[in-house]
Amino acid sequence: FSPIVNRYLVNITRNQRLYLLFILAFMSIYIGNVTEGDIYLVEGKNLTNFILLYVIGNTIRHEQARIESFSKSKMLGGYLFFNVLLVLGFMFVPFLAGKIWKYSFAYDFNELDKIQKNILNNNKDRLEWISITRDGMKYIIRCEERKIKNINKENGYRHVVAKKDAYITKIISTKGENIVRSGEYVKKGDLLISGEIKLYDAVKGDTLATGFVYGNVWYNVNISVPKEEPRREFTGKKRFNLNINDKIFLKNKYKYFTQENIREIKFLGLKIKVYKEREYVNKKYILSDEEIENLVNNKIKEKFNNIGTISSQKVLKKEINNSTIDYRVFVICNELISEYKYYEKSDANDTQSSN
Repeated sequence: FSPIVNRYLVNITRNQRLYLLFILAFMSIYIGNVTEGDIYLVEGKNLTNFILLYVIGNTIRHEQARIESFSKSKMLGGYLFFNVLLVLGFMFVPFLAGKIWKYSFAYDFNELDKIQKNILNNNKDRLEWISITRDGMKYIIRCEERKIKNINKENGYRHVVAKKDAYITKIISTKGENIVRSGEYVKKGDLLISGEIKLYDAVKGDTLATGFVYGNVWYNVNISVPKEEPRREFTGKKRFNLNINDKIFLKNKYKYFTQENIREIKFLGLKIKVYKEREYVNKKYILSDEEIENLVNNKIKEKFNNIGTISSQKVLKKEINNSTIDYRVFVICNELISEYKYYEKSDANDTQSSN
């Protein structure tokens, strides 16, 4: 291998030699050890590093006359300066770990995970969580501030009442007197857990009733779904393209196409993105009965996603139109049906005295 390298080095100019040394040093030191942009260049055990050392040795022999013309003081100063840079470099590299740097190569999943953990460890009192994801040529950072909740002790008296008509399925009571049981029907406003503590129908005290009551609630839901939808069909035509600093190298060849990212490189201020374009056409696709049923079920789930759990559902009416199908669906949802209602103690006393 060395004769090939020697033949190349003999025929290059001094400027080309310096440029070669710069490129090899950049690949071996910056990409390999500083940013760890390529795992094959890490720790210097690679062909690039050996070529760099070989070219340095060849350059020293090639420039031996020039080197010998330097005074010993200049050579000593250069040697010391080089060692100072080397020591500073090794001191500076640890500070680069766990951080995202501008104009660096794309970080892999493991490196991003280390950065996230490093940020969280350094901001335990300020951050609850952090997420770093790569989107094209940039990183999107999402985080949530850690908030110290002040637990305020509630005062006063309250009942737990029904906020909807429902069939009771579960009662979780930690304070107060249960008025209803599972398996009973209640209407909106009915008392579920009382804040009045009674003994033989006489009110002996009041408390802050606390608990949760779950029940089945009935709904009539109207859903509309399309009979057909546009879908992509790939033609098999594809090509590679470049995006340099957000400027497309080759003009658009296809009317409709997708971009599949191959690799991203940031070098000397240039943002280079290499990707593959795949052409497709939009075609109308008639949905099958199973696909329409899935669409209806998904839409119903979305409506009740933040309400409760669907116990059962039944289609009451189906109407077929030109481009859509309309459904009326009866849904039973198991959900939290209780809420708190505060009252003054005087209200309870007035009630007691009236009795």
